[in-house]
Amino acid sequence: MNAECALVPIGLMDLGRGLDQCLATWRVPKGHNAQAAMEGHLEALSDLPADLVALAFSRAIKTLKFFPVPAEIRSLVASEFSARRHTLSRLKAARGKAAHEQALERQRQARAPAKAAEVREIGERLRAMSDGMAARTKAMKGGAMRAAQ
Repeated sequence: MNAECALVPIGLMDLGRGLDQCLATWRVPKGHNAQAAMEGHLEALSDLPADLVALAFSRAIKTLKFFPVPAEIRSLVASEFSARRHTLSRLKAARGKAAHEQALERQRQARAPAKAAEVREIGERLRAMSDGMAARTKAMKGGAMRAAQ
């Protein structure tokens, strides 16, 4: 499962089915409206991924005695949800850095032929200068030898 998919929020229908299962386990406290409780839970849990909601409900059924408020359900998977969000943010940062480095490399590759031509031109100028200096040195040596004779 990729990181983006691991954070896709649960659909309201799936969340409603999960809450129905919880209501089968716990009775809504007297004096509370089951419909209002359901709506509050739907709103408070709708950003969690489906697998984490299922895990939270499973943990709640196993560990809680009374009908849980949304904060109790969220707390049962808070560390997993936080870890996923952190992983996704690091992945996005890494992707951004990689894209930036690829763009820089493309720019370097695009400039490479021009740089190679510039280096060749500088080499040719240096060679010409060197050849000229060699010719002058030779001429000077020849003139000095003739003067000595």
